[in-house]
Amino acid sequence: MPEFISVTFPNASTEINPIPNASIDPEYLVRYARNLDDYGYNYTLVPYDSSSYDPFTIGATILSVTKNIKVIIALRPNTLYPTVAAKTLATLDQLSSGRVVVHFIAGGSDAEQAKEGDFLSKDERYARLEDYIKILRRAWKSDESFDWDSKYYQFTQFSNRVRPTNGTIPVSVGGSSDEAYRIGGSLADIFGLWGEPLKETKDQIDRIYAEAAKAGRTDSDRPRIWVTFRPIIAETEDLAWAKAHKTLDALTTNRAKGQGKVPADAPPPQNAGSQRLLDIAARGEVQDRALWYPTVTATNARGASTALVGSPKTIVESLLDYIDIGADLISIRGYDNLNDAIDYGRFVVPKHAKTRPEPSRLADPAPSAPPAAPLAWLSEIRSTISPNPAAMGMKSISSWSPVGTDCQELKPGQVPSGFGDLAGDQDSYNPTHRGYQPGFSELEQGVAEYGTIHALAEYEKLLQLERHRTGVGTERFRAAEVEHSDELMQMKYSKLERYHELKERHDRAIEEAKDQWGKR
Repeated sequence: MPEFISVTFPNASTEINPIPNASIDPEYLVRYARNLDDYGYNYTLVPYDSSSYDPFTIGATILSVTKNIKVIIALRPNTLYPTVAAKTLATLDQLSSGRVVVHFIAGGSDAEQAKEGDFLSKDERYARLEDYIKILRRAWKSDESFDWDSKYYQFTQFSNRVRPTNGTIPVSVGGSSDEAYRIGGSLADIFGLWGEPLKETKDQIDRIYAEAAKAGRTDSDRPRIWVTFRPIIAETEDLAWAKAHKTLDALTTNRAKGQGKVPADAPPPQNAGSQRLLDIAARGEVQDRALWYPTVTATNARGASTALVGSPKTIVESLLDYIDIGADLISIRGYDNLNDAIDYGRFVVPKHAKTRPEPSRLADPAPSAPPAAPLAWLSEIRSTISPNPAAMGMKSISSWSPVGTDCQELKPGQVPSGFGDLAGDQDSYNPTHRGYQPGFSELEQGVAEYGTIHALAEYEKLLQLERHRTGVGTERFRAAEVEHSDELMQMKYSKLERYHELKERHDRAIEEAKDQWGKR
């Protein structure tokens, strides 16, 4: 089963709507992190560059307000001595019960490294990284004090009493150079790649595996492969491509105004990964199924910049292509950070899979067949895609009556009044209906198996998720996508008003029900 990674953002500034000199917004950071946790992302990367916030502080904040998601701390060896890093990472790991990963950045730009006093050559930076990883591994595992004497680090009798929760912390390395392949293949638990066409990605994976084999690592011990994309997703192919071109226009305009990630007159990138992306972009805009490269050229290939464009079905099929060639971890982040993360959580991140999905599971289920329990994530995605505009966003919540306040005791198989009483659309409670929102099968199952009090808790949880799923930000952006259709816009906004009205009524009903249970 693949695992999913996002990237943490400390404020609402985005590449398409930048906020100059934006500071940390603690409320936004917490909301963003909890959304990732709620929607089932496995990891979030806390990135680093010479002008960014301290990743350890941001990471600690995320870990303190979430329950399951793991935090990947990006770390440049020149910024922290390895003995200190070993203790700092292990401290975070203990505080979070083993939810820390470290991602090493050797440094791909001489100019960027020099901003923080690092004047080593690229080859020297990789040699230093190799030392760094070996020191951390030994510090986490050694029961005895030890010395180190190399070109880059010298110390005597170091002893570490701060051990990771599970004995070690996963180490990630990324890059597209020969030295990156060698060090990552021989030492890393995870190897990160930017999204390239399938052939080029498979070639890189083979290189990494070959280096792992040279180092004596078995197939079960070699690095897991992490591939990063910037999906641009919408309800239909046409809407997704319209959204993609609007995103590209915003990136181009912002860079021309000096508000992009790189200046308009920036020189060609020095790192091999960005150079590879630009070379591929010169071959054509679209590669394979839906890999789109104009976002690469618009940003001078600064960081992960290859997009996947399409409907949820297209995005899922594209990701499955990469899983088939060896990707174990899929990183997805968009250009409208929070709203895109929510959309991916609804339609891409597998919440119900028990085994690794196979492409054959993309076939539509028979119309009369009930959903599996638990739902297979690809079938779930299929069942939520509907050409009916009324199903785009609020159908599930606006068609529910508030939970009954009598809180009657139920026998298995019974559904309480208020849960099954729908406002004029019985089909929206039918799990085989094309507009069905998948989470409600859990509610129905909870009612049948555990009775009203369990269902009440499940319902309250689902309402909390709906506040994110159909929030103003997502609805605003989707309305902009279809600005040519006044009728559809009016429909969406009228449903948004109706949603807020019903949400308030539902919240009141839940509070009354909770009070009544408390009096029993």
